[in-house]
Amino acid sequence: MTDHQRLSEGFQFGEWAVKPEDGSLISSKVAQRLEPLLMQLLVFLCSRSGQVVSKNDVLERVWGGRFVSDNTVKASFYQLRKALGDSPRRPRFIETLPKRGYRVLLRPVPLKGLDLHSESDGDADHLYEKGKALLSGQPSAATLKQARLYFERVLQSQPDHAEASAALAHTYIHFVSLGLARGAELMPRSAALAARAIEIVPKLASGHVALGITELLYKHDLSAAEASFSVAIELAPTDALPHRWYAKLLSSQGRHDAAIAEARRALEADPLSLAVRRDIIEIQFMARRYDQTVAEAQQLIEMAGQAPEVQLGLAWVYFLKGEEQRSFDVVCTGFRSVGTAPAVLDRAIRAFKRGGMEAVFRIWVTLMEQQAAVGHKTIDLLVLYALLGERDQSFILLESLAEEFHPVLLWLPVSPLFDKLRSDSRYGRLLVRLGLPSAV
Repeated sequence: MTDHQRLSEGFQFGEWAVKPEDGSLISSKVAQRLEPLLMQLLVFLCSRSGQVVSKNDVLERVWGGRFVSDNTVKASFYQLRKALGDSPRRPRFIETLPKRGYRVLLRPVPLKGLDLHSESDGDADHLYEKGKALLSGQPSAATLKQARLYFERVLQSQPDHAEASAALAHTYIHFVSLGLARGAELMPRSAALAARAIEIVPKLASGHVALGITELLYKHDLSAAEASFSVAIELAPTDALPHRWYAKLLSSQGRHDAAIAEARRALEADPLSLAVRRDIIEIQFMARRYDQTVAEAQQLIEMAGQAPEVQLGLAWVYFLKGEEQRSFDVVCTGFRSVGTAPAVLDRAIRAFKRGGMEAVFRIWVTLMEQQAAVGHKTIDLLVLYALLGERDQSFILLESLAEEFHPVLLWLPVSPLFDKLRSDSRYGRLLVRLGLPSAV
């Protein structure tokens, strides 16, 4: 049976249960029906999950080679994304690759009529696979909550399911990294789950990766983390994840050439991964190789479209290079991409003319502070405080992040973003407490 035939019988796609037979699209919050052509488009794209599908392939398989206008194709993708709750700017399900085609980011899992209360070995394995599919691509709050439910249900019925233990550990780490849960609560659980997974299956690579992450972020034991990542790489050399985390560790220690080489190995393992390409941009930046950072970022923007978060990140790179006009240009591009109100853009233009990028950053700070006041916190606020030399505000945020074991703390010893904080006595004390090198 082909992938297309299996999926035609129904499949799980992120938080959605998809049933092509009756056109239904069901999540825990909503049920809806897709018109036949949209369902056919969804099934075809999912049958090529992870692959780049050209527009000609779509026209041939969905429209039967009939002539249709570009507007018709675009409208169909718009309607499908709207039904899924997806965004072309920050896709979780379907990514548009300019001049190349489309790619499904999550792996669909065929449905077999299981329910969450079943406890047989086969059903537990199937629930595990559904949870793993949710962790692929770019996990969101909704997909992480659903994955957590699947893995916890597996472990209720099969406590010795090592793969589910490791996967749940990774799910908790995602929650913390995305600021969706308290690290003080979930990181100890991740450490225990990873250790349990390795106890059951000593050569489980995903268990060693999860253990290494907790040793790095929670226990602040760099040597133990490096050993865990090395074991994971030996066990699964073609898996991008251990290479990615080992590269982050190397970068945090100022071992820049080794970090970049390791990130390149991750890209070799997963050449289409946008997340790995973001890692490379980040590591080049930590090495203060600004021209390479810009080149990598521009390549990613070409692959992923506008990528507003990359555009906004480039503002900091150009600012540190002393290229204020370019910094301002990418800020404007990024703001427009995320739908910033024209009045705010006008304020930014006036501020730039009056006081350069520091004046623009202060407007940006005001926007971030307003979002933080209603519970939407981002690392951007810390970066802006640090670039502006607002030490007290910076250290208040850093202390909060330290309590939550946030990954951004890894970059404290090396990131040029924090140069204005390094002469403050609080900086050295924080590094000691985190077990990070004071100079690299």
